[in-house]
Amino acid sequence: MKIISQNFLSKQRLIDLKELNLSFKLNFQNYQLLDEAFTHKSYYNENPDIKFHNERLEFLGDSVLGLIISKNLFLKYRYFSEGELSKSKSDLVSGKSLSKICNHLGIIKYLRLGKGEILNQGYSNKSTLENLLEAFIGAIYLDQGLEMTEKFILEIFEIKKAGKKDKDYGSILQEYTQKEFQSLPIYTIESESGPDHEKKFRIKVEIETKQFEYGEGTSKQIAKLDSAKKLLIKIGKI
Repeated sequence: MKIISQNFLSKQRLIDLKELNLSFKLNFQNYQLLDEAFTHKSYYNENPDIKFHNERLEFLGDSVLGLIISKNLFLKYRYFSEGELSKSKSDLVSGKSLSKICNHLGIIKYLRLGKGEILNQGYSNKSTLENLLEAFIGAIYLDQGLEMTEKFILEIFEIKKAGKKDKDYGSILQEYTQKEFQSLPIYTIESESGPDHEKKFRIKVEIETKQFEYGEGTSKQIAKLDSAKKLLIKIGKI
């Protein structure tokens, strides 16, 4: 791919953006796009010669991030319900999470802010940090494609720590039974008690060897994972 002309950028701006590019090993082709991602609307408003700011890239990056996080949660946590997947995704892409990651990456120093925004402590504004990371992701997607964007996202987001549990014991047990017996664990609801707002479930899980365990929880999903964990411990797999 031919690198797009960078004549519109000052020498120092180009040096800074190349430094950013090199630090993440992205091999950017279009530095104008990268510059746009790191140009805040306040800078755009104060400089009539600037043609773009990063809000459109922020919009795109938000959608790309949501797709990639959703896909990887779906594939990794096969026993999570729709509600649990949504909760995990929400936690990962929350403003608090994005601003924290942006701070950790140290990319805020490349952002161009207007003078007024700088006086208002714009470089430490959580919303600004969140939007910058999304704009950066949008630029990576347009310049590098979905595969490289996914690689970048998975390197900076801790998908493995999503949700309430670090491990999806249901998936671990299923993988074990498929490999060893070419069959799936069998889950049976043993009991359900309590009022609607305080339900308690007891679930039995059994595998091909007739080994079994019981799990309990405030939802069928929690009880199922609890039973899987207990059985894995019983058979010495965790």
